[in-house]
Amino acid sequence: MVGVLVVVAGGCGTPVGGPAGGTSANVTTTPDSRPLDDPSAWNSPPVDDPSARATRIAEFSRRRAPEAFAGTALNKAGPAILVYRKPGSGLDQAVTTIFAGVPVEFVDAVRSEVELRAVLDQVLGAAKEWSEQGVRVRSASMDFVHGRVEVMSPDGDRAVDLLKRRYGDVVEVVDGDVVPPTMPGTSRR
Repeated sequence: MVGVLVVVAGGCGTPVGGPAGGTSANVTTTPDSRPLDDPSAWNSPPVDDPSARATRIAEFSRRRAPEAFAGTALNKAGPAILVYRKPGSGLDQAVTTIFAGVPVEFVDAVRSEVELRAVLDQVLGAAKEWSEQGVRVRSASMDFVHGRVEVMSPDGDRAVDLLKRRYGDVVEVVDGDVVPPTMPGTSRR
């Protein structure tokens, strides 16, 4: 699924654009200390791979406007890189200036990556509490395309009722369970 970061049993997958979270609005330089608004910091060496370009745009956007940036995705219909962001932050102008010549399409986002990460962390941090209330949280993921955190639980209506009551419409409960893999020569007991 495009635009989803999945967290299962303490591990995590990575959407186009690298790891999420951990950014600060005060960061003003790239990892090598060149100015944030220096195109050479983001375009050298040049890359032809669209996924690598999307990753650079995501890294730049996280540093430039963490309160607005939601995620990047590859556009299956054309060469443009989709940049999901909350409108009005100035990120559009910054991205088109720094990545001049790279086809980019901006898509309005409901919530930023920072906002989604905060809810994801709250849900996972309260997994023991949810379990004590009869809700088994099996996994959680950030869906920046729809601006929500998807929580997998086999506990149906109870999970929906309790999680929606606490987190509102930012959480979508998906009915399901995680089955651990069986190693060859072993059996489940």
